Amino acid sequence: MINPVAENTVHDCDFAPKSQSKAKEFRKKLLEGPMVADGAMGTVLYSKGIFINRCFDELNLSSPDLVKEVHQEYVKAGAEIIETNTLELRAPA
Repeated sequence: MINPVAENTVHDCDFAPKSQSKAKEFRKKLLEGPMVADGAMGTVLYSKGIFINRCFDELNLSSPDLVKEVHQEYVKAGAEIIETNTLELRAPA
């Protein structure tokens, strides 16, 4: 017989903000073994015709579809972790 009290018990994690629950999920996944991350964003952008004299971070605004395409290619290749395209991004001085 199912215990209705136990079934309706509220756990602390039920009220955790979404970012905390995602962080907990990520830590759990790390404990299970290695994860595959994306690779050299700049190298892939260069192979798609973006020259190295460009600020690759700026492409997030000027060519968001291209940046998204690269991320999607990494996911399709099996990447479980995708980093933002912000390697050179700095706060204004």
